[in-house]
Amino acid sequence: MRKVNDRICQEFGLSIIENLEEKGKHYAEWSAEKKGQSSKLLKFRAQGQERFTRSKTLGADYNLETLRDCVGKAKQPRRKKKIRLEKNTRINLFMDIQA
Repeated sequence: MRKVNDRICQEFGLSIIENLEEKGKHYAEWSAEKKGQSSKLLKFRAQGQERFTRSKTLGADYNLETLRDCVGKAKQPRRKKKIRLEKNTRINLFMDIQA
């Protein structure tokens, strides 16, 4: 349908609307971008928790940059606990034989 419309407009010397790659933004996204904020919120929900908790209510340690730094770090290997054996670990095979 569009091709037919474009051809008719060309024949009569009318303007043709080119394909626009950008689409309009939702007002909330536009407003947040204007304020310098992200329109996407980072939310968490613990197991058994009914509703999500926003990261901004958890404090500065839970912002996106801090979490990326923590996740991006290599895990440090955990130390294995040494098991200490008592010095006297020999098994006594002494039997009390009564006659």
